[in-house]
Amino acid sequence: NETAKTIVKRIVEAHLATFKRFSISYDLLVYEHDIVNNQLWDKLFEELKSKRLIVQPRSGDNKGAWIVKFGQTDREDKVLVRSNGLPTYTAKDIAYQLWKFDRSVMPGYERKFMDVDRVINVIDNRQEYPQAIIKYVLEKLGYKKEAAGSYHLSYGVVKLSAGAMKALGETAGDKAVAYSMSGRAGIGVMVDDLFETAYQRQLREHSTKPEVAESIAAGSIRYYMLKPRPSREAIFDFDEAFRTDGNTGVYLQYAYARCHNILGKVPDWHPALKSPKVPDDLSPESTALIKILERYPEVLATAAEELDPSLISDYAFELATSLAQFYESNPVLQANEELKNFRLHLVATVRQILGNTLNLLGIPLLERI
Repeated sequence: NETAKTIVKRIVEAHLATFKRFSISYDLLVYEHDIVNNQLWDKLFEELKSKRLIVQPRSGDNKGAWIVKFGQTDREDKVLVRSNGLPTYTAKDIAYQLWKFDRSVMPGYERKFMDVDRVINVIDNRQEYPQAIIKYVLEKLGYKKEAAGSYHLSYGVVKLSAGAMKALGETAGDKAVAYSMSGRAGIGVMVDDLFETAYQRQLREHSTKPEVAESIAAGSIRYYMLKPRPSREAIFDFDEAFRTDGNTGVYLQYAYARCHNILGKVPDWHPALKSPKVPDDLSPESTALIKILERYPEVLATAAEELDPSLISDYAFELATSLAQFYESNPVLQANEELKNFRLHLVATVRQILGNTLNLLGIPLLERI
């Protein structure tokens, strides 16, 4: 159906345009109709039936449907094909998962992934049950390696505070602390509207240049989403997100800009020109800052192992806070030449490491705010 394809294409293009505002891009987009049209599910369906891994009840709520028996009760059984013959999302996701492991072929997508040991599906925590079904079916089919390598990175849903609802012109309705969004129920806020509100607020309240306001809006929203532990829900609030003295994206952007400003006042200085000499009477703030910098590789390794970007967020905030404490008590440009050189090296290192963490979080680097 060409009309349907045109509509889908325009919707996807609109989504990608929105994502671009947050510097989000994709290496590959897989369309559901390709999974269906290339009969990935049909082939798997026949295999499941032949191995008797799915059954078709003759009575009850699931009469005529094809289900996979899961757990100890009928409630835990999962419908893969409805009684009208249509496969569910979970059914297609099982076939899709096998394709990710290069166990099936789709024309146009050949060998996109090779020698895959692990597949990480980033889906919110309401999908834990379907994801468990996928893993279970793979194992029963004999794909034990693929089942073991299937990982569901579950995350909490995004909610809005009462203040955010009011700022966006939405009716809060009751006195709840946070408000859930639901596309099916028509309750929610468009990402573009959220971004635009953040952008306009920055222009209005801080007279920020448009390009800087865009970077701050994107950074504030991204950081707010990445700050909580993945399993926890994120409650977005504009006042909290744009604080310049708290655990926010703009606070980190200010810290990076401060480093750049300090180093910009000594254009003839470069880290390679003169090695730093650690002073005998190293200040407590300098010591604390160095210890935090030293932990950077360990933090990255742990965040990667646990698939938890909030650990990087925590580290970036700790580093920015330590920098502020260092800056208040340790004059950089006014110190004697030897001490000045040491402190410039320290600031340059903070700029490098803080810049690395912001890049990992997808937060724009601003040299001036």
